Amino acid sequence: MADSSGSSVRPRRIPFALRAGIVLLAILLTFLFIWLLGFVLDDIGDLNPPDYNALMDAATPADLTERQAALGKELQRIDREIARRRERQATLQEGMDNARSLMDQMIKLHQLYLERGEGAPPDQEALLLSQERFLEAQNQFEQINNEIAGLNEAQHAAQDEQNAIAERIEEILQPAREQYEAELTRHRLLVGSLKLAFIVPVLLAAAWLTVRRRASIYRPIYIALCVAAFWKVAGVMWDYFPREFFKYIAIAAALVVTIGLLVRLLRAVARPRPLDLLKRYREGYKSQHCPVCDYPIGRGPLRFAVWTRGGPRALAAGGETPPLEDTPYTCPACGTPLYERCGACGWLRHSLLPHCESCGARNDGAESVNGTQRVEGTEAT
Repeated sequence: MADSSGSSVRPRRIPFALRAGIVLLAILLTFLFIWLLGFVLDDIGDLNPPDYNALMDAATPADLTERQAALGKELQRIDREIARRRERQATLQEGMDNARSLMDQMIKLHQLYLERGEGAPPDQEALLLSQERFLEAQNQFEQINNEIAGLNEAQHAAQDEQNAIAERIEEILQPAREQYEAELTRHRLLVGSLKLAFIVPVLLAAAWLTVRRRASIYRPIYIALCVAAFWKVAGVMWDYFPREFFKYIAIAAALVVTIGLLVRLLRAVARPRPLDLLKRYREGYKSQHCPVCDYPIGRGPLRFAVWTRGGPRALAAGGETPPLEDTPYTCPACGTPLYERCGACGWLRHSLLPHCESCGARNDGAESVNGTQRVEGTEAT
C-alpha cells in the first residue's frame, strides 16, 4: 500500500484494544447516522396530508346534516322530558307508599275496635282522606305513564328517522371515502418517493465509498453511513409502499447483496488483491509450502525430509543434516520461482515477497509467474 507521496507504507498489526475501540465507535456512529437521517427524513415528510373532515363535509348534503342535527337535539329534549316524568313518578310513588301505609294502620285499628265491640274508631275522616290521596296519586301516576309512552313513541320515530338519514349519508360519503383513500395513497407515495430521492443517493454514495475505498483508513465511517442509509431505506419502503410488494423488494435486495458478495469472493479467488496475495505468500513460506500450489519446499535441511500431515518428521537419507543451500529455488510442481538472487545485495531472497530480508530492497515492478502476480510494496487503489 502506498501513500500520496508514493512511499511504501508497511501494513502493521493493530492492537486489540484499538480495534475494539474502532468497532465500538463505528457502531455508535452508525446509530448517530440513523438518528441524523431520521431527522432529515421527518422534515422531508412534513407535507400536509388530505383533510378527511373537509372532504366529508364537502360531500355531505347540507339539508341532511341540518336535519340530522335537529333530530339529535329532539332526541336530547325527549330524553330530558322522560327523565323529568320519571322523577315525578318517583315522587308520586313515595306519596302512594305513605298513603298505603296510613290506610293499613287505619284498617288494623278499625278491626281492633270491632273486635272489642267499641264501634267505629275515631279519625274515620283521616282514613277517607288517605284513600282519596292514594287514588289521586295513582291516577297521576297512570297519566304520567301515558305521557312517557307517548314520548317513547316520539323517541323511536326520531331515532328511526335519524338512522335512515345516517344510512343515506353513509351511501353518499362512500365515494368521498374512496377519494380520500386514493388521495392518501398518492400522498404517501409522494412522501415516500421524496424520502427515497434523498436517502437512496446517500446509500449509493456510501456503498461506492465502502467498495472503492476499502483500503482507506476512513472505511469504518463509510460502512457506518452505508448501514444507516440501508436501514432508513428499508424503513421508508416498509412505511410508505404496499406491503404486498415489500417482500419482493426485500428478496430482490437480498439477492443483489448475496450475488454481490459471491461475485466479490469469486473475483478475490480469480484476481486476489495484493494484500491478500501477500498474506497467502507469507503463510506459504512460513509453512514451507509453495504459496501457489501448496507443494512442500525441498531446500536446505528439508530437502530429504519426509512430509506427513503434521509436517516433516525425519530425514530420508543419512544421519547428517545437509547444508543450507544458498542457491535459487523453483517449485518442481508448478514451476514458480520461490527463491532468487537479490538485485541489490546478491543475497538469496524470497521471490514472491516484496522485500529482501538482507537489505530490504523492493522488487522492481510486478511480474507474472505462471499466472500468479508478485506482490510489491505498493498497492494499487
